[in-house]
Amino acid sequence: MVKKTTQSGAVLVIIVWILAILVLLAISVGRRTSIELRLVRYHLDRIQAFYLAKAGLERIYREKLNDKDTAIDTLDEPWSNKIKSNKEPEFKDFALGNGKFAVQYDYYETKDKKQTFYGMQDEQSKLNINKIIENSETQVINKRAGEFKKLLDSVLEGSAADSDSLVDTFIDWIDNDQDKRPQGKEAYEKSVTPKNAPLNRLEELLMIDGYTPAMIEQLERYITIYGDGLINVNTASQEVLEAVGFNENTLKAEDIISSRGDGVYVREIKSSDTPSALGTDGILYIKSGADIDTSRLSVKSSVFKARSIGTVNNVIKKITTVIKIDSEALAQQLYWYED
Repeated sequence: MVKKTTQSGAVLVIIVWILAILVLLAISVGRRTSIELRLVRYHLDRIQAFYLAKAGLERIYREKLNDKDTAIDTLDEPWSNKIKSNKEPEFKDFALGNGKFAVQYDYYETKDKKQTFYGMQDEQSKLNINKIIENSETQVINKRAGEFKKLLDSVLEGSAADSDSLVDTFIDWIDNDQDKRPQGKEAYEKSVTPKNAPLNRLEELLMIDGYTPAMIEQLERYITIYGDGLINVNTASQEVLEAVGFNENTLKAEDIISSRGDGVYVREIKSSDTPSALGTDGILYIKSGADIDTSRLSVKSSVFKARSIGTVNNVIKKITTVIKIDSEALAQQLYWYED
């Protein structure tokens, strides 16, 4: 009798151990399955977020293609900041499918006044630094270098940055000669040689001595490498307008900006024998002989930056593009970055 009891107890212990092992296996398999399901769900959400971000881009491109007033481009048009009837931005949290997208950018009217707009940013509101060497004439290069210096002095005011050195070093980096500018540099350490060609991405500034990530973060609000170099006076910031010559001796940049609040935008630019002024009819008169290159001014744009953010179940996908839009047939992608 004792023997049978002992055997029964041993069997029971074995059964308990087997059950414990099976339970542990079940828990392990369950946890692994749960993790794999979460990974699958995350990847599905990420894919959906990506296509939501793409949908945001296509949607904002369409706003520009549907623009009825093709004579001028301004900051209050739908492609820049579309507002619904309830005064809320159209593209702030645009619900679509299982998630939403937002198309947004920060616009600095002045360096101390930031506004968040929901649409595309006009790249022609900025100074195209690649165009400094577009013309081989020394006088033209020096004038455009001076504009870049003015912008640096204004934007980087209070920093220890040497704007003369930054400008000259940049020009030596992109020009195709070996002539060193007064404060430039044609030779770098560790056998690094200047590119001797225009920048393809603004991030390339990091390769040039003197330029830091923090500096570029500030400058990208005011400079670009895309477009034909024309600056849209209807969308440019005060710092950019002042850099190209709008000041107390011509027409103040702040006067052009303040006129936007009254709904007055530049529709045409003409030379004048009288002091520079912007009429209520939208005609910008520039006094002959003023230190402003009117051939570089424009009232409309064709190159835009769009940053679209797709969100699904707290999974976020961001896409930044630069696109040239003259017409639907001529739309051209210039830059694409995902993060």
